[in-house]
Amino acid sequence: MEEHLAWRQFDIHKEKLIGIMEKLTKDNVLVAFSGGVDSSLLLRLAVEKSEANGTKAVAVMANTAMHPYIIELDELKAAVQL
Repeated sequence: MEEHLAWRQFDIHKEKLIGIMEKLTKDNVLVAFSGGVDSSLLLRLAVEKSEANGTKAVAVMANTAMHPYIIELDELKAAVQL
């Protein structure tokens, strides 16, 4: 029973996130991308919803000594295509 509740909560949060992204992508959006799972998910949703809305989603990564650039552009493109 708890498993069903967990999936139900997941579905609720997923739909909320999709709704928020649909609203945000009515204009062009900028996504801070770290290469991790969270920002990959947000970037993927932003790209999908932007394409549907005829707007643009742009990913930005910081390249500093503290946060060195560790992902290649081809890897980023592949992550968005998943």
